[in-house]
Amino acid sequence: MVGKIYITRHGYDPEKGKLVKDPYLGPSHTLGACRPDIRKTLHRGDHIFVISGKIPDSSQFVMAGFEIESKIPAVEAYRLFPELRLR
Repeated sequence: MVGKIYITRHGYDPEKGKLVKDPYLGPSHTLGACRPDIRKTLHRGDHIFVISGKIPDSSQFVMAGFEIESKIPAVEAYRLFPELRLR
């Protein structure tokens, strides 16, 4: 089992900064195709922890943490989950 920490971009904080609309915060956690570097290194059973971006005078915190249940190709995810497309 491997754990990976993913830190969002500067300012991404659901309470004090920019809106975070990525699907890892939804009811069915998922990390999209925009992070092939992370997807490539992790496997079923590994864990991902998402950390908020830096905000002046605020501490960063863990926004999400989940275990990888399965991996599917990005093209298949695009077809199966149209509601998770960011654009």
